[in-house]
Amino acid sequence: YPTHKEYYKKCLEYIKPDKVIHINATLDQREISGAYKAAHTHALVSWLETPGLASLEAGLFGANLVIGMCDSTLEYFKNYAYFCNSYDLQSIYKAIKQSLIDERNHFKADEFIRKNYSWQKITQEYFEIYSNLVKVIK
Repeated sequence: YPTHKEYYKKCLEYIKPDKVIHINATLDQREISGAYKAAHTHALVSWLETPGLASLEAGLFGANLVIGMCDSTLEYFKNYAYFCNSYDLQSIYKAIKQSLIDERNHFKADEFIRKNYSWQKITQEYFEIYSNLVKVIK
């Protein structure tokens, strides 16, 4: 937001208070997890996005995910999110609309994220990589 103030202001103009809750504050971890648990859809459609922790966390709590389409997000989220073109408002609109029509956790992203991106799974993979490197170096 600090580097794109005008864009941020424009986004605020389009918010419909009966449909979207905009939280203009920093939330602690308990508040963030509560927001994810309550959210039907989490949209992160920025142009420069990597597979954000916010999307992983929201998906883990069962929110439908709307994500800007790029190689890294496609690799991370596969068929477990609604993808859109971040440069195309109609594409963003259609993805968000469909995510709100479908039931919450439509693609079962929570199961996919838990299986593939838990800290236990990631640390196990790192351990195996490092173990193999140590064997090669010896």
